[in-house]
Amino acid sequence: MASAIERFKQEGRAEGKIEGKIEGKIEGKMEILASLVREGIISAADAAKMLNVSEEEFMGQYQNFLTDENKKQ
Repeated sequence: MASAIERFKQEGRAEGKIEGKIEGKIEGKMEILASLVREGIISAADAAKMLNVSEEEFMGQYQNFLTDENKKQ
């Protein structure tokens, strides 16, 4: 019985690690694209296409990124 519980815990940890890696990659990509948009190198529409989201969704995330950046300063 204890081995089954331990196995479920290990599977849960493994799933959590995978989800964390995916979220980290998405956040990293968003930071890079937001920086490129802020510097005028690419448009918000282009960045949205690269993230496979609507331009409106990208702009919402972009505003959050800018807010977070301002808090760090």
